[in-house]
Amino acid sequence: MKGKVCLTLFLFFLSFLLLFFHGYETAKAGTDGNTCKIKGKALHTDSGALVSAGTITFIVKETGDRNSTTFTNGYFDLYCPPIDVSRNRFTIGIVVNSSNGKMGYNQLIVGTGSYAPQTQACSARQWHFRGYAVDSETGNLISQGNVTVGIKGKSETNKTGFSNGVWDIYFSPCLISGELYTFQFTITSENKKSYLFLNQVAK
Repeated sequence: MKGKVCLTLFLFFLSFLLLFFHGYETAKAGTDGNTCKIKGKALHTDSGALVSAGTITFIVKETGDRNSTTFTNGYFDLYCPPIDVSRNRFTIGIVVNSSNGKMGYNQLIVGTGSYAPQTQACSARQWHFRGYAVDSETGNLISQGNVTVGIKGKSETNKTGFSNGVWDIYFSPCLISGELYTFQFTITSENKKSYLFLNQVAK
């Protein structure tokens, strides 16, 4: 396609980790009913090696409740926040941050019956993205242009200019913690345009 731009990101928000789940089990949580425990492992996408150490956070999209713990040798084992999975279904957003600054995400549905009411409202959360833009026809960095970031299904966007191929943009949309969002980046330069999509769980 004529006028195509190749867009590449080098973000700490870009997912470099894979999460695999061995499943979840129901666990008694006193008077709060039945909660759950999720077990799994985190791997590096480039090598397949287990993540040596990091932090994992579970966030309940419907309520905003969260729980987190550190882990080593790639394997995690963590109770869900206080929810009653015997009565409702819940959406668990999962974020892993490794000790060397890499990040991964996933989202699970736990429980039975109908979905729990969505009592958590959105709140503004600042995201910071950096990257560079390359002209796919010449292989050169694009001398100047604009980058726009938005989220699929939402009207909020931010736009800024860049030079020498390197761009840097902040974005503060109203998001629900634990929800999975698709960020869309658009690079424009003269008559050229390119898109990139990035999935992230709001933390």
